[in-house]
Order: sequence, then structure tokens, then C-alpha cells
Amino acid sequence: MTDHSNAPESGLSTTHDDNGETNVRLLAREVKADFRRVESASRKIRTTLHSPEAKRLFLRFFNSSALNMHFIVVIAPINLPAGEVELVVAKLEELIEKSGNVLDEALVHAEQLCQRNGIVDLATYDIAPLVVDARVHSKLGRHYLELIGKVDQLMQILETLVIDEVMPSGEMTARKARAKRTVRAIGSSIRQARFGLHRRINAMSRKTESMVDMADGLDDGAPEQVQDLTPSQAGRSSLSVVEPDVPRVAEGVVVVGA
Repeated sequence: MTDHSNAPESGLSTTHDDNGETNVRLLAREVKADFRRVESASRKIRTTLHSPEAKRLFLRFFNSSALNMHFIVVIAPINLPAGEVELVVAKLEELIEKSGNVLDEALVHAEQLCQRNGIVDLATYDIAPLVVDARVHSKLGRHYLELIGKVDQLMQILETLVIDEVMPSGEMTARKARAKRTVRAIGSSIRQARFGLHRRINAMSRKTESMVDMADGLDDGAPEQVQDLTPSQAGRSSLSVVEPDVPRVAEGVVVVGA
């Protein structure tokens, strides 16, 4: 006969499940980004993040980086020579690729540890996942979103390795910090690239305005044309004392080369 005295009652639990309350608190602290002036089309990529680290990275960096990348890829080429912008984009692509390789190596190492120790099922989070539609305006944004996804995978595997005593908690902390630093560095580089291009555009604008002002100044200070004398005026002038034929120059005009 089965003993039901210690069996839990149906539908009851000793814990409270998180149904999204934590995500609501995280979203309240999200860095807001204003996309109302972005006229370019974007792909809305459904993204599900489980780890608190990946959630915070996304909410802190992704949307602001998307705006900066839109400026770099769409706005800057309108105002600057194509070669300047292409060089900046190429450097960012190279940096994102290197960061992706670093995270791939970390994932491979963590997965190998799981295989060698017979770990099949990964630990899961009791907090509900964060599901968002990420706005992607360029390939830079898509690759940056992929980096955040790799961090999310890595965090779950590292947590599992610590629970099963395969990895010490100190090593897990160091590996987590390295992965998060990789994503933050990309966001910082994108922001600096946008500011650099913005300064370049402003400098070119000031130079153009200065040249226009200089041209206007030369036009305003040009000597007036001397009108031809009528016959009567010519007759009267012949009675006056004849002066040397010296060109008359309007007052206030600097003669270049004098």
C-alpha cells in the first residue's frame, strides 16, 4: 500500500514561481532609445534570453548601440566620403568577429567539460525568460545580437558546471566577467566610432561655412564700377586741371598684392 502521508497536495508548491516580475523590474531600468527619427527599415528578431547577465547586457547596450550603428551605416555616408565610413565599419566588423571567436572558444571549452563529466541536462533558471523583438538595422546589429545570445548560452553552462562541482565558483566568476566585458567593449567601440564620425561631419560643416562666409565677404568688398561720362560731363571735365590717370579704389578695400 502506498503511503501518501508525505506526498505534496496536488497543485501546491513550497516555492513561488516568477511569472515575469523580475523582468518587469529589469525593463524599468532599461536604457531608453528613441527610434522615432529612424526612417530605415529594420528586422524585428524575436530573442529569448534566460540568464540575468545576458538580459542586462541587452537592456543596457543593444538599443543604444542600434541607434549608433544606424548613424554610422546610414547617416554618416551621406555627409562624409565613402572611404572614411567604410574604414570605420570594417574595423567594427573585425572587432565583432574577434569577440565572436573568443565567445565561441569559451562555449566549446565549457561544452567539452560537460561531455567529459557526463552532464547531459543543463541547469535551468526559475525566473521567466525575457522575450523581446530586437530591432536590427544592419549586419553589425545582427552580429552584435548574436554575441549577446552566445553570452546567454555560456552563462547557463557555467552555472551547471559549478553545481556539479566540475568548476570552482571563482573560475566561473572570472569567465563570466570576461564574456560580459567582451560585449560591453563592443558597445563602447560603436559609441566612440559614432562620436568620431559626428565630429568629422561637424568639422567639415564648419569648414564649408567658413569658405562661404569668406566668399561673401569678398563679394561685398569688391570695387564699384566707374560709370562712363556723358558728353556734357566730359566737356566740363576738360576745363579742369588734368590729373594723373590713377585708378580709383573704393574706401575700405584692401588691394591684394599692393
